[in-house]
Amino acid sequence: MAHTVQTRHIKKRTSVLGKPAVPC
Repeated sequence: MAHTVQTRHIKKRTSVLGKPAVPC
């Protein structure tokens, strides 16, 4: 559960930074 939220948060953060998707 928490993993999904964290992944979503990281994905959004990376998107803003303009970096590739998470390595997950």
